[in-house]
Amino acid sequence: MKKVVRLSLILVLLAILGSAGMVFYSVFLGGESVTVPPMVGTSVLDAVSQAERMGLRVRVDQEDSLETRGTVIAQWPQAGVKIRTEKILILKVSKGGYRKALPDLRGLEFSMATSKLGQMDFVLGDVIRVQNQKPAGMVIAQNPAAPVMLSRSRPVSLLVSLGPERDQRGHITVPDVLGKDEESARKLVAESGLSVSVEYVYTQASPPGMAISMVPRAGNKVNPGSAVTVKVSTMKQTGSAPAASQPVRDPAPTVVLPGSAADPGPQTAPVSPEPIQQSTGGARVVVVNPGTASPPGVSNQETSVDSPVLASQDQPSSTPELAPVPAKPVAPGKTAKVRYQVPPITKPLALKIEIIDKAGARVLVNKEVSGGEYVSLDAPYNGEAAVTIYLGGEFVWQDRYR
Repeated sequence: MKKVVRLSLILVLLAILGSAGMVFYSVFLGGESVTVPPMVGTSVLDAVSQAERMGLRVRVDQEDSLETRGTVIAQWPQAGVKIRTEKILILKVSKGGYRKALPDLRGLEFSMATSKLGQMDFVLGDVIRVQNQKPAGMVIAQNPAAPVMLSRSRPVSLLVSLGPERDQRGHITVPDVLGKDEESARKLVAESGLSVSVEYVYTQASPPGMAISMVPRAGNKVNPGSAVTVKVSTMKQTGSAPAASQPVRDPAPTVVLPGSAADPGPQTAPVSPEPIQQSTGGARVVVVNPGTASPPGVSNQETSVDSPVLASQDQPSSTPELAPVPAKPVAPGKTAKVRYQVPPITKPLALKIEIIDKAGARVLVNKEVSGGEYVSLDAPYNGEAAVTIYLGGEFVWQDRYR
């Protein structure tokens, strides 16, 4: 009886081991080996159908991409690898949509930065505020960092300055807003706890609306609520002044002949200053400058001269005209080194670089550029200059040179 039981146990154990071996072979060693075909760039429907015909199982993951919606953009295992049937093939498929170049928001006032993100359909992520030497409210860092191509659904986090810490006396450091536009300058000064006023200054050395100087200067320690005057450039002149290159000329002198209707006869009276008398072959000519006292009997009104004596002789003018003195051109002794690398872009965009100095505004570069293209140029300038870069018609960056 014991032998029968022992034999039965042995048979059951062999059956279990045989079943386990068959399962192990079918899972790990069984099935045919197939070569994974290239599927990148094909439609997800075609890729799944082809994989199922080969006996493979498929997992599809969707990702943001510039490719058309439903296009396979990656696969694992890679094409050419041999795997057993019933294995899983992972396909990464494009969700469609597009990516845009993320702008550099550093140096912008916080509300201006968020407005720019909204205009470009980007999503604002986390906002962290820390004490920093930069003015309060200024963006000092961003994540992801520019330049980068980003999908609209990807959040952009900002690191914003709370301004420098106050000293032991509670003084506030005047923020540096030079080079900022008027609205940003106002907000940065106000967020620092100071009162701001704006004074407009006519200049051609800076773009209109740019902060060009401050009183008190940036970095000074002042009491909270102190007044800060920001001078902003403008192209509108507040008053009309004569040009320096055009001298002011005195009106032409009036010539009166004795015996004419304008000369009633000789009269003596003290006159100051005395009129100038010139002899012209027997005819007495009195030259009177308008705006001075006229001698008695001499009219300040201009009369016609028909004397043959005057017509036959060339008399020098008592007040020779002054020739305009041209302004001396300022020799360009400075050079602005402009270096700019175009961020990764999907299609060529118009790049415009312009410079403004004492000589006026001029365009340095105006052409279409591709992603990654590097622009390097040296531009001479007079006095101070501002170089502004536009990409695709949008403001990118500005540097000031002194």
